[in-house]
Amino acid sequence: MLEYTGIAIINGKVAAVGTDADVAVWTKSGISEVDLKGRTVAPGINDAHCHPLYLGLGLTTSTLRRR
Repeated sequence: MLEYTGIAIINGKVAAVGTDADVAVWTKSGISEVDLKGRTVAPGINDAHCHPLYLGLGLTTSTLRRR
């Protein structure tokens, strides 16, 4: 299993994923770096096609909270 430790995000989009050294080339002055201290990055919920009624009913039973 591959283990990536770095991710570069530019204008809200993933530009690169890899080791810290792989994504270090994306850093410039004025760009911030965040140390997640071993935590996992996961994509948010994005559904281009949904039926509003069923989506709403489904969200009433989901636990979506930040830890």
